[in-house]
Amino acid sequence: MSVPRIVRRVAADFAVWYCLPCAFLVTYVSVLRQPGSAVAPHVAAITLPFALLGILRLLISRSISHARLRLAISSLLFALFVGAMLTYYVLVLISLGYWGGVVSWTAIPTFFRQAPDIVDAIGIPRLAASAGAIALMASLVAACWFYLKRFDWTMYLGRWGWVKAICASAGFCVLWMQVANVTEAPWISQAEPLSMTLFPLAGARDIEGHRVGASDAKRLDGLEDRARAAYIPADASAKQNLILIVVDAMRPDHMSLFGYGRKTTPYLDRLARTQTVRKVIAHAPCSDTVCGLLSLTGSKLPRDFSFHPFGIHEVLRRNGYRIHMILSGDHSYFHPMKAYYGTVDSWFDGNSVDSSSINDDQPLIEHLVAMPDWDGTPTMYQFHLMSAHIMRRDDGKRAFSPASSYLLAPRIDNNGPDVTFPTATNYYDNGVLSADHVIETLVGQLRQKGYLRRALVVITADHGEALGEHGLFQHANSVREEVLKVPVVFLAFGYEPEDSIAAAAFPLQIDVAPTILTELKIPQPITWKGRPLQVRYEPSVTYFEERDYAGLIDTRQPGRQWKYWLDRARGGEFAFDLSVDPHETHNAVGSVPEAVLSDWRTRVVYAKR
Repeated sequence: MSVPRIVRRVAADFAVWYCLPCAFLVTYVSVLRQPGSAVAPHVAAITLPFALLGILRLLISRSISHARLRLAISSLLFALFVGAMLTYYVLVLISLGYWGGVVSWTAIPTFFRQAPDIVDAIGIPRLAASAGAIALMASLVAACWFYLKRFDWTMYLGRWGWVKAICASAGFCVLWMQVANVTEAPWISQAEPLSMTLFPLAGARDIEGHRVGASDAKRLDGLEDRARAAYIPADASAKQNLILIVVDAMRPDHMSLFGYGRKTTPYLDRLARTQTVRKVIAHAPCSDTVCGLLSLTGSKLPRDFSFHPFGIHEVLRRNGYRIHMILSGDHSYFHPMKAYYGTVDSWFDGNSVDSSSINDDQPLIEHLVAMPDWDGTPTMYQFHLMSAHIMRRDDGKRAFSPASSYLLAPRIDNNGPDVTFPTATNYYDNGVLSADHVIETLVGQLRQKGYLRRALVVITADHGEALGEHGLFQHANSVREEVLKVPVVFLAFGYEPEDSIAAAAFPLQIDVAPTILTELKIPQPITWKGRPLQVRYEPSVTYFEERDYAGLIDTRQPGRQWKYWLDRARGGEFAFDLSVDPHETHNAVGSVPEAVLSDWRTRVVYAKR
């Protein structure tokens, strides 16, 4: 075959290979609004697997003489490379669309472990989904077969001898050395997705869309280290145990404990009739899990996140507590919280059991049963429940029916009218009821083991959930009140609290940790931003953000709770007086004095609490 024909076939390979990356980059930049600076480095990065595939095909062509066998193996190899690239792009688009950040390589196995739950939530039979995946792979192999049968160039280049293969290998090595430079200076700043996947902790961190820069983190971690050095633990008097139960995506207005018409929390309702239940509805600064957990346990707003926070777990360890983490879901890789929590005495999450139980709360109960009885040492247990989450392992119970998952419901904030899906509401309420049952079982086990002889139990959430309000479903997709409001319930076992709670006019999620330490008579770090709810304080301004949205809550005007936020991608500006419009139905930005708007705009961009 002539050199021009070989060149044309190699060019065809380039064109075929880059069809998928080009389609992905168009979606990545134009639809998901990622920086255009990612295009050039991604094109360079994706050349590496293309060159590797070419060399492997050359080796197959040189080593296998049987034409059909050679074609079959090359087709399968080509299909595996394309299939891997397609799978990666789908995972990136899902992670950006649902969690606001590019998937890290450590989280990719969690996606595959959750695949059965995703299939169940969508309503596709698992057998049909498996058959579809096999059919897709078979189609890829067949397409590669027909393409290579007509356009393969390796068999002709192979006749030129090993010199050409060696030259190709040398070119590959040079390319590898160039691309491997990303290990020293990853293309993180350009938002190149492969770099962000392979080096999620290099220089900066993407916390579900909340970017933490290396320089800011270094400065803030310096403040945290000084706070550690200055911290003086409480005296050695007897202290209450702490039981922190976080229910993922729990809305207070769907809990009968907070006045919801359906009996979704019968256990907590019974507790409220027999003992003092102190409860508030707090405002979270974000609507995703990692951000919510960092705000809850570290008393920090997203703009104050760093790499090594001085959170409640470290504070309690400094005060002689044992720390036991028993968490449903993947908190090791998908939600990489281990490093933020610091040293703990035991760790159990969805990775500790088989893949079929990653979002199942039942293993938490079984693990707690196996824990030792209380020996008198002050202890903190933190539980994370997935019973109310859209990705939960459905227990099949249907107190409210008909019910169906809303996983594929729309997720775009179009500021439109509310959408009512009774089946989605029923599905969610069944999850809240299931969470109440799990809480009852956990509390019963803790009582049996002696941990409730003297204990503070706190039940809360990382964020809320949208169920059709403003045309939205799920969370991490807006800064609407339904995704930012979280319940906080304080229960005292074996002692009488000295102070009341709910003195604040507008409780915040970052106030929960200071409130806990005040109840336990333990000093809080000087870098915490929240304030204990036992202390009445003056109205002020606080901040929230999620992806393209950033805003503030201003309670400085007597009797008013102004909420202001910007859509940084589309340029929209919104203001709601929550004291008279709690459901954010009327954008009142046009009636706000210009001086007040100017102050809010400046604060959203520059101010820190």
